[in-house]
Amino acid sequence: MPSIEALRKIVKDIEYLCEEPRLPELSAVGTVKLHGTNASILYNNTKNTINPQKKSGIISIDNDNFGFAQFVDENTTGYMDIIDKIKLLLTKEELGLLEYITIFGEWAGKGIQKKVAISELPKAFYMFGIHIKHRCGSGNDYWLSSEIVSQLKPLTPIYNLYNFKTYSIKIDFNKISEANDLMKTQVDEVEKEDPVAKSFGVSGVGEGIVYVIDNYKGQRFIWKAKGEKHAHAGKIKSKERYKEKQVDYKRESFLDSILPNWRLEQGVTEIFGESTLIDRRLYGDYIKWINQDIIKEEMDRIEESDYTKRFI
Repeated sequence: MPSIEALRKIVKDIEYLCEEPRLPELSAVGTVKLHGTNASILYNNTKNTINPQKKSGIISIDNDNFGFAQFVDENTTGYMDIIDKIKLLLTKEELGLLEYITIFGEWAGKGIQKKVAISELPKAFYMFGIHIKHRCGSGNDYWLSSEIVSQLKPLTPIYNLYNFKTYSIKIDFNKISEANDLMKTQVDEVEKEDPVAKSFGVSGVGEGIVYVIDNYKGQRFIWKAKGEKHAHAGKIKSKERYKEKQVDYKRESFLDSILPNWRLEQGVTEIFGESTLIDRRLYGDYIKWINQDIIKEEMDRIEESDYTKRFI
């Protein structure tokens, strides 16, 4: 699965890659971040087969993830249709080298997540990224650009997030605060009214936006921006509350900021799936997932703080 980084980490990566005194101005495009569970389709060109996946690997009808494998089995024609459309975009040489096509997306709808508009709709797959992998040793693996992906029209109930409302932004990496202000305006709009759910007649809260810079120095950058309701849901406490418990306000508020409820809930979804019973044998996997997710997305903030990984 693709790694979605925070913008603050991407700024550091751009600074590292840039060979000029002045940082670049780059265009990004954003799609609505749906609150579901990460899913993908792995197409094997040699065998002409498709396999459903969740974030941690291949799944099956007997070992499913909120019914996604069953959905793929019932919509094989739709997935093969989009695979054929992708193949038409490749050159004859690329087709000869092709090993895998992976279609990444969000599996969202009733019964997967709560408290957002998309959860009122029937389950569906919303694609947002396509990766091309050539045979081992041939190199040149790459992502299709957002512009190309936006031209693909899947058969329902498979959808393309680029076919809904998108959010363009020009980022001057020398004036990142201006980009942050614009992104906040766009995210506030989505949080107030999810445009994807609205297109199906459902009004309600959206989660945020995922932005992509397709190609800078050969690199693809992805980051997410969430609304305040999702970024801090259930974790904000007052100084007085901390004093009552006789704990360090600065330390505890920092811990709350890197471990909001949505991260804990996402971990439950990823590790325990749709089971209503919590399997204690998976507690270790759950803690490991939470730790890895914090390190992946918050390590720069931890390094800039007064704390260490062991202390946290």
